[in-house]
Amino acid sequence: KKEEEFNIIRTQYEKNLNNERTLKTQAVNKLAEIMNRKDFKLDRKKVNMQDFKKKEKENRKLQLELNQEKEKFNQMVIKYQKELNEMQAQLVEESTYRNELQMQLDSKESDIEQLRSKILDLQQGMDSTSVASLQADEADGSVTESRIEGWLSIPNKGNIKRYGWKKQYVVVSSRKILFYNDEQDKEQSNPCMVLDIDKLFHVRPVTQGDVYRAETEEIPKIFQILYANEGECRKDLEVESVQPAEKTNFLHHKGHEFVPTLYHFPANCEACAKPLWHVFKPPPAVECRRCHVKCHKDHLDKKEELIAPCKDFHWKEKE
Repeated sequence: KKEEEFNIIRTQYEKNLNNERTLKTQAVNKLAEIMNRKDFKLDRKKVNMQDFKKKEKENRKLQLELNQEKEKFNQMVIKYQKELNEMQAQLVEESTYRNELQMQLDSKESDIEQLRSKILDLQQGMDSTSVASLQADEADGSVTESRIEGWLSIPNKGNIKRYGWKKQYVVVSSRKILFYNDEQDKEQSNPCMVLDIDKLFHVRPVTQGDVYRAETEEIPKIFQILYANEGECRKDLEVESVQPAEKTNFLHHKGHEFVPTLYHFPANCEACAKPLWHVFKPPPAVECRRCHVKCHKDHLDKKEELIAPCKDFHWKEKE
């Protein structure tokens, strides 16, 4: 529903902007038409000075109206862009919050499943005949006899030799695979990643060719999980890790992590559409290391609203 309201408002804004562009074009065309009426081939002595002054006055008036329309148009663009950016930032925040709630819900459902299994075991121990069979029928297939959990290691990044492995506590229920940073997070139902078992394609042991950076003795202990992207739900904290010394060079703004740079080859600013490059003396520029948006550094220094929020700041919410 939020996205529908957002799309309706954006459509209205785009319609208003198109109307302003039409008015601007009409004013320019009218000015061009008046300028073309002047017959420069006539002898200057035959030109009526009074008519010339009248047209010159009309020209100044039209130029003033054009400048006013341009200013009005620019103010409207800034206003609508600011409102659009605020709505996008709000949508990002709500999507992130919803993502976290969904992961907590998955964790709670896994705990409930475990409790149901324990209750069923107790009932079977108390009465191994009718009660146990009745409860097994009412469980509608959602309770499994076994629950797998324990410590696993996942790659910190692509290069295992350089970045090593990261230990995580993993719980496998009948519907989900939940990853926790530690057992305390598990007790607090705070997973960092959840995989939907329905979206799993395959689980297989790896070969030396699959993980050529891993040590030979580690190969028998490593397995690979193949799954669809929509079956993955991650926390926003799981952003590509960066060395602390590198992080200090980032300029943070609206979720962006801008890196100062210079462009010696053709490139345009994505905030004002003006050239961002020069062969010998390029202007100071920045580029987001996440979404690769590039713009003049002046826009960032002035905290201008022309810069939209980072599109890759949050993990896409689960469909």
